Amino acid sequence: MGWKIGPIWQCLNMAKKRAIPVKWSKLGREKSHGFAHGRDFIELDQRLHGKKLLEILLHESLHIELPHLTEGQVERVSIRLTHTLWRQGFRRVDNTQGGRMQDGSV
Repeated sequence: MGWKIGPIWQCLNMAKKRAIPVKWSKLGREKSHGFAHGRDFIELDQRLHGKKLLEILLHESLHIELPHLTEGQVERVSIRLTHTLWRQGFRRVDNTQGGRMQDGSV
């Protein structure tokens, strides 16, 4: 895909929060499943569920964390990550903490 490692790490290092805030709204009039609002927060359609919710959450997260990616790159990566995570059984049903993240956060 021709990505340069430098800009990716610069963007990731700029992230100061552990989680991107998500606002839930009805986005039917906007004809969109979600929006990334700058580097501040994600807005998702509250009617999303299942695999589509995972896809759009990843898609908008990529826009915030890697803003230099094109829309096509974001789309390809979010779809591939969605298929990978879904195939491994990730669903939104288990809210228990499964241990610490790689950076030590819970």
